[in-house]
Amino acid sequence: MPRGRTGPGSAAGLRGDGVGGRVGDDAQRPAGAAPAGRAGMIGTGATLRPLVVVVTPHLALAALMQAVPVLAPAFTAAKGLPPEAVGLISGLVGLGSLWFYAASGALMPALGAVRALRLACLGGALAVAAMAAGPVWLIGLGAPLLGICYAVTTPAGSEILARHTPQRLWGALFSLRMASVPAGGALAGVLGGTLASLWDWRAGIAALILPALLAAGCLHRAARGLGEPPPRRRLSAAAVLAPANLLTPFRSLGANPGLGRLALASLGLAAVQTSTFTFLTTWLNAGAGIGLALAGSLFATCQLASVAGRILAGALTTRLPLRPVLIGLALLSGASALMLAGLRPGLPGWLLTAGAVLIGASVASWNGLFLAEVARAARDPEVAAATAAATFFTFLGFALAPPAFAAVSALWGFPFAYRCAAAGALAATLVLALPPRRG
Repeated sequence: MPRGRTGPGSAAGLRGDGVGGRVGDDAQRPAGAAPAGRAGMIGTGATLRPLVVVVTPHLALAALMQAVPVLAPAFTAAKGLPPEAVGLISGLVGLGSLWFYAASGALMPALGAVRALRLACLGGALAVAAMAAGPVWLIGLGAPLLGICYAVTTPAGSEILARHTPQRLWGALFSLRMASVPAGGALAGVLGGTLASLWDWRAGIAALILPALLAAGCLHRAARGLGEPPPRRRLSAAAVLAPANLLTPFRSLGANPGLGRLALASLGLAAVQTSTFTFLTTWLNAGAGIGLALAGSLFATCQLASVAGRILAGALTTRLPLRPVLIGLALLSGASALMLAGLRPGLPGWLLTAGAVLIGASVASWNGLFLAEVARAARDPEVAAATAAATFFTFLGFALAPPAFAAVSALWGFPFAYRCAAAGALAATLVLALPPRRG
């Protein structure tokens, strides 16, 4: 058990401000937090309530995140951009997320977890609407804003689950929570792709904005239901925009040596995941000659398989240590990238569907386990701060991989680009397999 944690009760025992030292006493547990015995099962209402509060906005924002990649062929054509431009757009989204993770130490204490999630849903809807309806230059503003809003889900969700659920369930709960990401992607693939083929790609965008607005409404009273404390500090523009924020993730990793290798491994895993999903419909369309509707369905199949993969991965951690499961997923991610490199026209539908299931279940099943491992390895008593610091490097991979993939694919083709992504997964496997550092 990590240093400073005293058992399942301690996970629910963050101080009332949500970021202080852990306590094991039910009397000191914040309002709305589940007692250790009652929250010991996922099926109890005390555990389900925070899980639902975390999953709902995460699913809605994940659907928005995948809206442009899913509709990339039609979106880029309508904007007069080359197909590879979707990589640059995803890179801008990733840069917005990077900025948030660097500045989250000034933002999260001022907003609170539930309040931040509500604002993120509204901001994400605005960002995607601006990119779809506005001129091309608005993409340069909307994409980073979308990245900022999506990034809120990581530290806010981790803080809520750490405050209200027992530590022994973190592997399963964090994986269930992260299953909302591919579920949102599946929603984008099915709803967005279908409406784009029946009417117009803008109809698909409009339909994907609606869940975010509904989630914002559902979160309106969630802060009271979970006993969320008031903001710990006032929001300060000077603190949010301070250049020193860029050093915050590095300081946090320095204070938590166990996080360094996890953050480094996540770079490679993120590169495979974002390269797969950002370019999947484009590569299916260009490499296999598949229409947008079928490509969107295969994308949705990948995402649904990711849901099952994340749930299965979380279940495995109740019987196996986290690290070996992560290593296995890293190996499977590399194999999936090699499968995509071998894509060619004329493949039968059943083989494409089977491949989509295998790819989805492997490349995007590691995220929840990574966050659970971060929460366990962190010495920093602020789970949100440690999570934001480690995830900064994950999103560095999400930000840099799509433009790099786009450049490599333009020069040498998609197959070679996917082989490079597979090399990133192999590097992550080696980092995770190294003996853990002591001290």
